[in-house]
Amino acid sequence: MKKGWLLISACSLVGMGPVNALAQASDQAAMPTAGAAQQGGEVGATSEGDIVVTGIRASLASAVSIKRNASAIVDSISAEDIGDFPDANLAESLQRITGVQITRSRGEGSQASIRGLDPAFNQVNMNGRTVPSASSGNRSFDFTILSSDLVNGIDVYKSPTADLTEGGLAGSINVRSLRGQDVRETRFVIDAEGIYEQNADKFGPHVSGLFATRLFDDRVGLVIGGDYSKRKLQVYRYEAFGLEPATENARAPAQFQDYNRDGDNNDSFLINHAANYGVDYGDRTRKTGLVSLSFDVTPTFTIWGEGLYSEFRNDTALALNSFRFTNNSINNSVRNSTIDDNGIVTLLDMDGVDNRNNSRGTNQRDQLQSFAAGGDIKTDTAKIHFEGSYGKSVSKITALSLEVIGRASAAQNLATDPDGPANLTIMRGYDPLNASNFNALGVNGLYNSPTRDTVWEAKVDGTWNVERGFLRSLSSGLYYQNRTRAFTQVVLSVNAEQLAPLAGVPYSAGVEGGSFNAAQFMTAFNYPDMLRNYDGASTFPTQFLNSDLSKLYDKVPLDTLLSRFGTQTDLASTYSVKEKSMAAYVRADFADANERFRGNVGVRYINTVSASSGFSADLDTVSIDLAGSRTIVGRTAPVTVKNDYQYVLPSLNASFSVSDNFLVRFAAARVLSRPSLSNLAPAISINANVRTISGGNPLLKPYTSDQLDLSLEYYLSGGGLISVAGFYKDLKNFVVSSTGTRTINLTTVQGNVTTPTAFTTFQPANGGKSKVKGFEVSYQQPFTFLPSPFDGFGTILNYTYVSADDLPYAEGGPLLPLPGVSKNNYNIVLYYEKGPFSIRGAYNYRDKFVVDPASFFGDGQFTNAFRQLDLTTSLKVTENIQVHAEALNLLGESQVNVNRFGINRGFEDYGRRFTAGVRFQL
Repeated sequence: MKKGWLLISACSLVGMGPVNALAQASDQAAMPTAGAAQQGGEVGATSEGDIVVTGIRASLASAVSIKRNASAIVDSISAEDIGDFPDANLAESLQRITGVQITRSRGEGSQASIRGLDPAFNQVNMNGRTVPSASSGNRSFDFTILSSDLVNGIDVYKSPTADLTEGGLAGSINVRSLRGQDVRETRFVIDAEGIYEQNADKFGPHVSGLFATRLFDDRVGLVIGGDYSKRKLQVYRYEAFGLEPATENARAPAQFQDYNRDGDNNDSFLINHAANYGVDYGDRTRKTGLVSLSFDVTPTFTIWGEGLYSEFRNDTALALNSFRFTNNSINNSVRNSTIDDNGIVTLLDMDGVDNRNNSRGTNQRDQLQSFAAGGDIKTDTAKIHFEGSYGKSVSKITALSLEVIGRASAAQNLATDPDGPANLTIMRGYDPLNASNFNALGVNGLYNSPTRDTVWEAKVDGTWNVERGFLRSLSSGLYYQNRTRAFTQVVLSVNAEQLAPLAGVPYSAGVEGGSFNAAQFMTAFNYPDMLRNYDGASTFPTQFLNSDLSKLYDKVPLDTLLSRFGTQTDLASTYSVKEKSMAAYVRADFADANERFRGNVGVRYINTVSASSGFSADLDTVSIDLAGSRTIVGRTAPVTVKNDYQYVLPSLNASFSVSDNFLVRFAAARVLSRPSLSNLAPAISINANVRTISGGNPLLKPYTSDQLDLSLEYYLSGGGLISVAGFYKDLKNFVVSSTGTRTINLTTVQGNVTTPTAFTTFQPANGGKSKVKGFEVSYQQPFTFLPSPFDGFGTILNYTYVSADDLPYAEGGPLLPLPGVSKNNYNIVLYYEKGPFSIRGAYNYRDKFVVDPASFFGDGQFTNAFRQLDLTTSLKVTENIQVHAEALNLLGESQVNVNRFGINRGFEDYGRRFTAGVRFQL
């Protein structure tokens, strides 16, 4: 509804053979000719004969027409669909497409999965170009940085063609913005709304605007757009890090505990490493600007240029009420315990429990820049498309805290409600609201730690009409990409001995290995609605104290800390990966005389060369600073590793029209996805807190898959559709974790005590195989056959089933589930549109799935089934003014994670969100 002014082409993928399919989709996306729009759901015509598509039904009919005329298996969603759904961003919109699931970050859709595979297996493009993403941690794109208000449509390619950029083993997603060459007439729209967050009980603004016109005798097309939003965030959360294997007499430093109280210290158990109850609060701000310009040099030659800038700022703090039962200050302090048949300590009552109540502030700045220029030559017999582009994404994170610790007498009970947060009880007179019970260990964390992802691309595509019998056209092209991802871990660390004299407080060398009393730097938090959507039996505090950096900065400004102590670069975790890829393809499009049987066959050849640079770590120089559980590597040495590989990727797409309304499609292809750029880094991450050593592998090969698709599609009148599709993927070269155990001499900074400590090592390696298979069922129907006023109703129903073989994630280890695979997924959408009024409800369900089959301690992390109900409505007051309202997560669902024993790993309650606004258009 907010995007109802946009003009949607019903044939943005029609034929799809000429020129690069992604480039062609954006080339034909927004403002169709009359002939193009006649293939979709048209509403009315302008005086120039153009079709203006504005209603829900028209846009849905347009998406159906795109699917019907495409020569591959493609599903699309138009800007009208995005506007009509109550979607916060592009990922929220994508989940409405059959076979697409999403993951969420703080209640917002952040990444998309296609047919159950991890988002890292997607190739995400914008107007046919790769979009860098420094914040995602891999090649996948984080959709939170890009505003949906400036997007014209999204196409999801489930089967590839030879001209599509490789990398979409799961599928390819192309985001289409409105471009200068799409413009047919002058348009202007501005939308202003307020966003209300239930948990925060605050409003945030959202304003967007877009201007499109043609100039200089219609030879120049111009688009200018902008978007600004600020979300007032407040997310209640419970966090756990899994069940840590704990041997009673092997703690470091020596903290012997007789967990089962049998009189010896020789037993081993699984203990909940930490129970964190917290609130994530603050602002998330997004600014986006877009410019697109085209110039018709001649009737057959057009040049164009465009630019996109987006900035995402996350200014939040995570206030934690944390209890670490695996870090105790009193030996043999267990007062009571219960141990189940799996060796899990379900009830643990202890003294001297680590009560680590830090408020870690996060200031994150993500910037995305994308610029492109190119041209199109179109004659009666040929089409040539060429372009060059540059994209850069930079993410800088500062995450500092004043590390404080109290020593509590407390009990945690995992058996009260295994699926919910641990039941926590404060014992024996410990007062968690007495600020003098906390001691400060120092200030630590990341400071302006940068990640950069840069992409240079160039391509040229040509298509020649052949029209010789069965062969209709031939296409070929060249593609080049130069991509660099670099990460530098920059930390600020100031210990208590350094900080105390600056803060004007006494330093105590014998308390917690060196600390000062934190009473004057603590702030009280009171959240009576903490985890408001949790309805289980567990209880936990809703009032707690937290360290407050702002109070410390009143005495010791951050600039003083930086000037006095400076920052340090953790070289062991710092890396740069440079990758150059070249590709060439040929493609032939074919059809019989009456075009009942048509399709394309082609092959794509790729050559990739990479150079991964980093620093090898001397593990004999590892130490842990208990002030923040920070791991320090004393010595490193530079290292660079090179790798290269070549692949041939054939593809076939064919369709047969059984009748005018019944279409059968078949596709076969070999596809690949390259490993995460961070996995290619010759760097390691050492975590002395959970005793793990994780490293990269620059010699990893791409994941590959041989896949088959079969689709049956029956098209109903008025833009309706019934479809059934089956898919099969045979995955090879899946990256598994080569694991082992290594004992290193770990030195504790506080006291300079060295203890031989066993670490679990992880390094990615190729070798895993899995078969992914499933089917999709979709039904879309406007109920125009009903009598008025019921003819305004319509529905969209779809269901996806995905099954994947388990695979070994560790060499010689057990078979474990494939991450991201939800067996059952469905959408139920009901809408009503009549005259100036429309309303739509959308219910989405995603089955449980694996986040990490192993995680820190081998017990894994799994996300429970999630369901969300959203509602949107609008009323057109005048021809130019529309009011609208949206409600997200009406059911108040929370995201819940568990381990393989069914014990909770996380509970995220982000509440309901409501928006209301007005849109003005000319």
